[in-house]
Amino acid sequence: MKSLENQTEGPIPSTRKRVRFNPKRPVILLLVALLLGAAGYFFWWRAPLNVLILGVDNEGTRSDLMVLASFNPRTGEINLLSIPRDTRAGIPGRKSPEKITHAHAYGGPELSVKTVEEFLGIPLSRYVEFDFKGFAAMVDALGGVDIDIEKRMNYQDPYQNLKIHLKPGPQRLDGDKALQYVRYRDETGDLGRIARQKKFFYAL
Repeated sequence: MKSLENQTEGPIPSTRKRVRFNPKRPVILLLVALLLGAAGYFFWWRAPLNVLILGVDNEGTRSDLMVLASFNPRTGEINLLSIPRDTRAGIPGRKSPEKITHAHAYGGPELSVKTVEEFLGIPLSRYVEFDFKGFAAMVDALGGVDIDIEKRMNYQDPYQNLKIHLKPGPQRLDGDKALQYVRYRDETGDLGRIARQKKFFYAL
């Protein structure tokens, strides 16, 4: 797909902070920095903090995962809103509504953030983006995530080099199996996958 910069007057300026996960960095230090930054934000401003979580493929083109995380410092609540990748939305610089996942292909995470801001009518101050490898590395660095898998999951897609084989029941998932869990798609389609992704992030 062509870059959005070729279709508009120039790149979209932004002053928002971004966090790009790099598995080569000390993962624990990165997570601690995120927590301390959020704590400082809550302490000084005491205002809701909206963060867009983007999961992209290893090529960094498609945003298969899009979750809005809203942190309320007054109540201590964290709310998650999953946005299906096929949701039709107006993308800045495009003539007509398209699948919201296309925003990342046109203009990267900055355009995804701008699209979600206009679509939901709320400001986003930060975003976190990771690919499959970064996601797995993050889970491994935390020692795994405990999940009660609701049913047996078997799926193979040679075109995506995707193999999913998970047994039902409570268990601790390492990075590879956690990635299988959040990518699994059955007869429920995106709605079922979204429910599993939210379940995983709450457990994380």
